Amino acid sequence: MTTSTFVNAWNDSIHFCQWHGVTCGCRHQRVTILNLQSLELVGSISPYVGNLSFLRNLSLQNNKLHNEIPPEIGHLTRLLVLELYNNTIQREIPSNLSGCNNLVTLHVGYNQLRRCTGAHG
Repeated sequence: MTTSTFVNAWNDSIHFCQWHGVTCGCRHQRVTILNLQSLELVGSISPYVGNLSFLRNLSLQNNKLHNEIPPEIGHLTRLLVLELYNNTIQREIPSNLSGCNNLVTLHVGYNQLRRCTGAHG
């Protein structure tokens, strides 16, 4: 499926839980998995992803995403898997990612991230 095909399918004609790459929980119909890997997505990761409070798996690897990992991802306390490898994401991993206290898998290799060098001032 090409990027334009799946993005065009994301509209009001079908419930968002039926969109390509989106999985919702059975009981609450809240997004629990966002699997958009290898879709040639270009751009930044939206900070609004931090509003998906039931999200357990965020897979955005093998795309063309750039800029930074939004610090709002640190609000996802249920997040178990964060896969962002093989993009061109820059800057540092946000320190508040520690708020994802259930995180089991973190794959961020093959980006342009740099190591935190301490206090900035």
